[in-house]
Amino acid sequence: MALRSQRVSVPNPCFLNLSDNFDRNYIGEDAIRVAFAPFSQRLGYLFVGIFDGHNGPHTANVLVENLFGAVIGRLADLYSTYARNNRTVDVASGVLLSIEPGAPPDPVPSDEDIDLAISKAFVNFDDFLVHESARLVLGLNDADYAALQNNNSPDQAHAAHPRRYETPLETAVRALSGAHAGSCALVGLFNNADRSLRVALTGDSRAVFGRRVLTTAADGTQSYKYAVHALSADQNAKNAEEAARLSAQHPNEPELLKGNRVVGWGCARAFGDGAMKWSLAVQERLHAEVLGDRPRAACKTPPYFTAEPVITTKKDVQRGDFAVFGSDGLWDCLTNEEVVGLVGQWLDDHGWPENVQGQDGKTYEVRIPNNPQDRKASIPSQLSSDQSSQRHLPRNPFKTYAPEDLPVVYPETYEDNTTMYKYWRRQKRFVVEDENVAAHLGRNAFGGYNRHLTEALLAMSAPRARKFKDDISIVVVFFD
Repeated sequence: MALRSQRVSVPNPCFLNLSDNFDRNYIGEDAIRVAFAPFSQRLGYLFVGIFDGHNGPHTANVLVENLFGAVIGRLADLYSTYARNNRTVDVASGVLLSIEPGAPPDPVPSDEDIDLAISKAFVNFDDFLVHESARLVLGLNDADYAALQNNNSPDQAHAAHPRRYETPLETAVRALSGAHAGSCALVGLFNNADRSLRVALTGDSRAVFGRRVLTTAADGTQSYKYAVHALSADQNAKNAEEAARLSAQHPNEPELLKGNRVVGWGCARAFGDGAMKWSLAVQERLHAEVLGDRPRAACKTPPYFTAEPVITTKKDVQRGDFAVFGSDGLWDCLTNEEVVGLVGQWLDDHGWPENVQGQDGKTYEVRIPNNPQDRKASIPSQLSSDQSSQRHLPRNPFKTYAPEDLPVVYPETYEDNTTMYKYWRRQKRFVVEDENVAAHLGRNAFGGYNRHLTEALLAMSAPRARKFKDDISIVVVFFD
């Protein structure tokens, strides 16, 4: 069994454990990227991205190489604008003082402007990926393509808007590969100046946040557990807000959300997936001219999907806090509480205890993943990493954990709505034996203490494997 993982050191105030993907028996469609972008001596953003591809890895591969750059460019422009608008004049000398982005007194964009910049980066990049590529391969100018995109009558696809130039067929097929495939995108942005964590989600990946808190039981005894805060909500047909949005946009389609799917698809937002975004007329032209797919019978009034993200922000991130980013394969197996509890148990078993002052002024004990003196030095502009595959902690065969044993705060209304352990007809029983916490989560998602189940799942190959498991990609961020 190979649970591939990495420890990654980044500039303070955080460091990470990540796994690029657990299953090597068939080509995975997920991709991971972590980067640090320094905007000034005072301000930098840590970027964490999980790109869960479908219908091939092409879109995820494009995103992992390009989306961070698009977001960083938008944010850099925004901060530069605020810095220019906040230049001051020294009263004594009359000299114009230039202020760096993020520097006092206040060249800091509003939360709304930051969110808007991120959203525009997502949407504009997807428009280029889906619509600009289609326009170019069809040999149309902007006006003709816009008219074709507004036409959901495939019979009129060839009536007007003639091709203005030819595109070699091989070139067209390659140019559309990122539009025919699709990918969800989960991007975390940690601002090291104000210690805020933003999560931008397009699709059905998920992020959760954990914090060690002192709890009091009914009998008055106190113990440390981990509180859970959801940083995102899955964008699928089960999401009431997504269902309402789609129903309002497509009011006369009774089978729009049939089977808790969006016209047969699992997610409600994504990058790529041109079949859910191109008009019927565009799809008909692509089918006739450049080996595009025939329009699906269930697609009546596209576009259905958007790449516009939903953005949430967690303020006042503290030392000892952590966040877990995972593709949907993780959440098919484990609940938010189980994931936070498993990280908490991993920390409690071999973390480094340290007292910190909470927001209420009281002192609390937190757990740090290892002795801070043992951490690797890091370079702000470049990540340093080392492979830690197959590095395990000593296994205690008598020490296992049921979900209720985990040190996590369960809400009174808690329900386990995950599907895969039920599908495998196995009970959840967890272990702590991996040195890398991301590999630890992956192991417990794929069987936990039941090593035979883990081995069997990893031994499966496509296409049958798709019935029993999905790609799982995980990044765990610990905050200093």
